[in-house]
Amino acid sequence: MIREMETTTIYKVETNCLDILSVTQFERELNGILHQNEKHVFLDFSEVEEVSSAVLGIIIHKKMKLKKEGREIYLLHTTKSVERILKILKLSSLLMFHQNEANLSLQLSPI
Repeated sequence: MIREMETTTIYKVETNCLDILSVTQFERELNGILHQNEKHVFLDFSEVEEVSSAVLGIIIHKKMKLKKEGREIYLLHTTKSVERILKILKLSSLLMFHQNEANLSLQLSPI
């Protein structure tokens, strides 16, 4: 379901629907990724059209835990439908999402 991309910190979510039936597998795979202790973890959501509140809850929980460790999780290439869900739930600012790596690398670069 989640496949590592060429850049070691970008992981592509390879499903169009993250619903209640996929929560357990998603969390298991995400935990495996987070155990690698990378400072920035990017989840490529380019194929995700639907995401359940349970999956968003997992991501938020992991994000808060990572923040305490000085780490961060980002959503990358979110689809319009996922952006709409995040905005409706007022999570778009909490779950920072980016449309491309160029904009993201500018934001992560030290000033």
